[in-house]
Amino acid sequence: MTTSILIVDDEQSFLNSVMRKLRLQGYTDLTPISNPSEVPKLLQSKTFDAAFLDIIMPEMNGLELLQIIKEQSPQTECIMLTANEDIPSVIQAIKYGAFDYLVKPIKPDQLIHALDRALERKQLFNILLMRQKKGFKDSFNNPDAFKEIITCDEKMLQLLHEAELHSQSDIVMLITGETGVGKELVTRAIHLASRRASGPFIAINMLAVSPMLFESEFFGHKKGSFTGADKDKLGHIAKASDGTLFLDEIGDLSMEIQRKLKSYQVK
Repeated sequence: MTTSILIVDDEQSFLNSVMRKLRLQGYTDLTPISNPSEVPKLLQSKTFDAAFLDIIMPEMNGLELLQIIKEQSPQTECIMLTANEDIPSVIQAIKYGAFDYLVKPIKPDQLIHALDRALERKQLFNILLMRQKKGFKDSFNNPDAFKEIITCDEKMLQLLHEAELHSQSDIVMLITGETGVGKELVTRAIHLASRRASGPFIAINMLAVSPMLFESEFFGHKKGSFTGADKDKLGHIAKASDGTLFLDEIGDLSMEIQRKLKSYQVK
């Protein structure tokens, strides 16, 4: 099945650039739109698997368009594009249902990486919906991974089935909830159900990580790279190789450090 992609940006040169990059990767069902006000009518006759949306546009900005798309076509995975990393706008976009955001100028590998991850998540949700329609409620492919979680609540079971589906992917996951609801417990279950189960599970409380030592703690360092570095040190990311790295309380990190983590993940 052909993947349908919507690109909305008021700059024609940027639209052309994105189209070229996507065509080089084999995508053919592409719909470029320079006027965002045309999109609502278009959604009545065509559905899209993914959409790239510029945030700053005349007549209708990307956040307004995102809300319309999610109302009319909730299955469309949206990736926001911005020339200026306006943090409040980025946060609002995520709340409205955006999958990711990219900062211009955008490198081809960043564009394709974000699209691949968005389409992978869409595929996982499609599988989940199919299972629900078939009455797939209380059996797991890997029940041992979830044996520490006891529940008869239908919504909780649905969440756990979704977690098991995501365990087969390498997509970065965000698990939210109040303190004590079992976020780490669910994360360990995902690890045990995944291809990475034989690897390490490393849980890091981000509130205990010093901002001054963040890069050394997460990315490691070589002996002599700075005063006091008397030996090579593996960072948390390297230690979790072929396993799972759980970052607890990540929402309390500064945006600067979150950007460093995001840039490493994109690479």
